[in-house]
Amino acid sequence: KFESGTGWPSFGQPVAPNAIKYEKDTSYGMIRVEVMCNTCDAHQGHVFPDGPEPSGLRYCVNSASMQLLETETTEATATIGGGCFWCTEAVFQRLQGVSAVESGYTGGKIKNPTYREICSGLTGHAEVIKVTYNPEELSFADLLRVHFTTHDPTTLNRQAYDQGTQYRSVIYYETEEERQIAMEVIEEMSSYFDDP
Repeated sequence: KFESGTGWPSFGQPVAPNAIKYEKDTSYGMIRVEVMCNTCDAHQGHVFPDGPEPSGLRYCVNSASMQLLETETTEATATIGGGCFWCTEAVFQRLQGVSAVESGYTGGKIKNPTYREICSGLTGHAEVIKVTYNPEELSFADLLRVHFTTHDPTTLNRQAYDQGTQYRSVIYYETEEERQIAMEVIEEMSSYFDDP
């Protein structure tokens, strides 16, 4: 949706390619393209070739034909680190409820460091993954339980053959509730490791 200055709700594209159909409209002495519901032929509005990029179209839709829906996001993100991010990324990509996993670095002192600077141990960055997930399918606590089974959080700055401060075990919480859940899961999982 965008502000076209016409007073009509204006959109750059339909919600779905097959949701509408087009017909020539010659009413009121004008030639226009009418937009109609592809299912029931109900009038929706008109489309004009003076909209913003990328489509260049302006769909002026009659607000009486729109059903406004409130959408509630069901996605959350968690940023965690436990060794080489390529290894942990591969595990989390397979989990039900996870929609995206992105590898990167965080927690450091300088902006946009090089890989060599990170490996020096002087920047303070950690290799992490940002997991986008649906908390209705995978809880934050269960996500952390998987996290702790993919690495040994008791080996300081090392995971298997990977050594350096960037390989430390970290959880970056976003809320006080996440911090509390993380502390509970750490306590719960500590009995699984020889050196909790």
